[in-house]
Amino acid sequence: MAIAEQVALYEACMERMAVAYKGRMLAMCKAADLTPPQFWALKTIQDMDRTKMSPLADRLGLSMGAASTLVDRLVSRGFVERAADVSDRRVVHVSLSLEGRRVLMEAQEARRALAQNVFAHISPDKRPQVLDALEALALALEAVPGPVDQGICEPE
Repeated sequence: MAIAEQVALYEACMERMAVAYKGRMLAMCKAADLTPPQFWALKTIQDMDRTKMSPLADRLGLSMGAASTLVDRLVSRGFVERAADVSDRRVVHVSLSLEGRRVLMEAQEARRALAQNVFAHISPDKRPQVLDALEALALALEAVPGPVDQGICEPE
């Protein structure tokens, strides 16, 4: 198969996977009473542990205003806590509350159950090949210069 055909197949497969994953993530978020941006914000705040708003906005790919609105909603639902920096009251840190950790853990368990269900539809002898291919794809994507490398956006 020529490279052009392989690229076309890659694009078609990636599109199918993105559409299928998005639909299942939307259902998972709805079951957890979260929007997808709220899920990703909670996950990102967890990954960053305790963070300022600017790095959070950058990591989420949002403007400061959009990130603040998103965090406001999460604070009002009791999922996120804000705290002023002790050395500079203008600086605000955000972190997950206990309730936010609980909700995120439940949503992540649902996401893990989805992955287990997907793998149940792949024969056991093919699973190592699928994982090897996914790892190779992840490495290849990471090797391609991205927006930060090209000066399009700031590093995280």
